[in-house]
Amino acid sequence: MSGPINAQTRLDIKGTDLGVEFDDVLEIVIGVLVCNLTDMGSFYQAGQSVSCMTGISNELISGRIGITVRSGESTKTGESTAKFFYRDPMISGFSPTEGQVAGGTEITITGMYFNTGRNIEASFGEAPCNSL
Repeated sequence: MSGPINAQTRLDIKGTDLGVEFDDVLEIVIGVLVCNLTDMGSFYQAGQSVSCMTGISNELISGRIGITVRSGESTKTGESTAKFFYRDPMISGFSPTEGQVAGGTEITITGMYFNTGRNIEASFGEAPCNSL
């Protein structure tokens, strides 16, 4: 799980005992950063899944996802075994370096973390890539 630095990503959390209603989800954090629950009620499935918008980090960090849920008169907390990573895609190269002005050249882009975030897009200047 990962999201870009200096941006927000909708994080979907699946599990059990995640409250009877959306208001039972009191807090979600990624390490020390709060994951925003505002306007996320429409993604909630009682007891099964909840979504939040990640807080903004200005640096490469990672952390476990923690959740606090109201359970009757008390609260319960849980923590993921997996970590969420704040990182940006890194391009190390691409080929070929030239192509037709009309487009249509297949380009191979190499690098790391291309699966960061929810919406994966590539472009050259203003020209979007048609297939990824």
